[in-house]
Amino acid sequence: MKSRIVMFTALILVASHALAQTPAPRPPVVPAPPAAPAPPARPQAAPAPPAANAPAPPPAPPAPAPLGSRQPINIKVEVTFSEEGGGAAPLRKIVSTVAGDGFSGSVREMATLATPNGSNAIGPTALNVDASPVILSNGKLRVALNFQYSAGQSTTPGEARARTDIRQSLVLVLESGKSLKVTEATDPLSDRKVNVEVTATILK
Repeated sequence: MKSRIVMFTALILVASHALAQTPAPRPPVVPAPPAAPAPPARPQAAPAPPAANAPAPPPAPPAPAPLGSRQPINIKVEVTFSEEGGGAAPLRKIVSTVAGDGFSGSVREMATLATPNGSNAIGPTALNVDASPVILSNGKLRVALNFQYSAGQSTTPGEARARTDIRQSLVLVLESGKSLKVTEATDPLSDRKVNVEVTATILK
């Protein structure tokens, strides 16, 4: 009887041990959902060409003084009258005046030549010059000029000689210090010629 109990107990132990060694059933494997298709790759833009090393722009020049600003600068205007031909000796007369930028200068001359007794008088003879210089933004000079000149004058009373009065009004653009011939006229009654030159100079 005891041996049966021992055998039965041994069978129970063996059975329990076998059950303990049996692995527990695994849960069913659920397949993962298929992955969404990847979006098509966008075409890559062509790389921009490297920028050329452009030279830096030069600095802007200083702004010129506005026209008619009347800078504190003086300008000398010189007018040269020269005569030649006509059977008389050449003559050369110079008249000059100084005016500030944007202002005017004038010269008025009047001459009369007479003998001691007052007969055979020569004249009156006028030599007049009006000049209005302006410094332009490019450094040149604009000169409004008026002059009156009597050509063919004699200094000998009683000497017969044709007299020509020249009056002219003009506007010039000159370079400082450079002379410009503005008039070349011939006497209507002879071959005597009169030349007029103008020079405008900025005074430092």
